Amino acid sequence: MGRNGFAFGSICSGIEGASVAFHPLGWEARYFSEVNPVCCKIIEHHYTDVTNYGDLTKIDKPAHVDLIIGGTPCQSFSVTGLRKGLDDARGQLSRSFCRLVADTRPRWIVWENVPGALRTDEGRGFGSLIGALVECGYRCAWRVLDAIGFGIAQRRQRVFVVGHFGDWRRAAAVLFDEPRGQANARTTTKARKGRFLDNGHAGKACVGWTGDTTPKFQLEATPTLRAGQGGEGVGVLTDDLMRRLTPREWERVQGFPDDYTAVPGVSDRQRMRVLGNSFPVPVVHWIGRRISEVDAL
Repeated sequence: MGRNGFAFGSICSGIEGASVAFHPLGWEARYFSEVNPVCCKIIEHHYTDVTNYGDLTKIDKPAHVDLIIGGTPCQSFSVTGLRKGLDDARGQLSRSFCRLVADTRPRWIVWENVPGALRTDEGRGFGSLIGALVECGYRCAWRVLDAIGFGIAQRRQRVFVVGHFGDWRRAAAVLFDEPRGQANARTTTKARKGRFLDNGHAGKACVGWTGDTTPKFQLEATPTLRAGQGGEGVGVLTDDLMRRLTPREWERVQGFPDDYTAVPGVSDRQRMRVLGNSFPVPVVHWIGRRISEVDAL
């Protein structure tokens, strides 16, 4: 495809937050790579014409694309995953991501993970990933972005790596050069009042909370959604009730359309679990839009 209409490949695709983010830009998904049965049901429901290669480690000769995006499993880099980094079997998928990039050489790459990826083993794991991408010819920039700065009611910090084949200035321009983008990317103190609430409570002032071992409370926002919270630990307190979030509210605080995950055979608990593992859609949309603008220069 031409520069104004990217073709992209999505690995560790989850429920395809990348496709939801990139569709308004006119981009076309050429392939996915996902093995989770629930995620596969959801992406097969929405994207019947796109090939799902399944296991990332077994992809062979995929279609050429302009960009590869991947959120390799974050558990090996997170506090709850004990930060085993690239020594963890899930961390090895980051190596497979690099192999796929080396084999296909797209013009752009995007990689996402939890901020703990920057600190694991004093940064050696993250450094190994960047070093591997550099050996493949990519010049990279990275930045921690908070989803609440992009108009959704969730505190969700993630590190995004953007790489361009051969030119670090283009990679850096995507994440740092646009004044409005820098303002949006900052952690802000407030999201739009109650915009994510369902069941007749939209617009009400609220406090988001989690009920895990270290409770967190956020005015007008929810703390970070996690897969393990599905069905038990995250909710809101408004002026007249305290309750858990609905699956539709989980979709809204991740930036998905209402009922995107309401697919036959998928339970509410499963919906919340896979949403907790997904990209925050507006952040990825912003990155895609910036790539389009920089690529067209």
